[in-house]
Amino acid sequence: MSIRFALASSSGITIDEHFGTAAAFYIYDKEDETVNFREKRVCRCSTEHSQESFDRKIEVITDCKALFVFKIGQYAAQRVLEKGIRVFEAPYLVDTVLRQIELGRIEFESDKKAEA
Repeated sequence: MSIRFALASSSGITIDEHFGTAAAFYIYDKEDETVNFREKRVCRCSTEHSQESFDRKIEVITDCKALFVFKIGQYAAQRVLEKGIRVFEAPYLVDTVLRQIELGRIEFESDKKAEA
């Protein structure tokens, strides 16, 4: 079974975007111990910090089970969690995070929700 997740990144090299101002999400699928890049999704959403703005960003990643961001505020994190998407603050290189996911050191398949 494949699990889809999103990384908030300006370049695809580092997870360097705050959720509220993210302009793009890099989408990956994990199957067994393999992680594969699927696509870059551009978000033409407002950077305003409002429920409507956050909900529009969430719509871009609604098929994902987890979201990795540089930072996320408490209200935005709660909105994401309410949609069933786990949230991780991970201000690291994308390759580092992907490797940790492949090794099973970062798990997001359970029903337990992470705290932002």
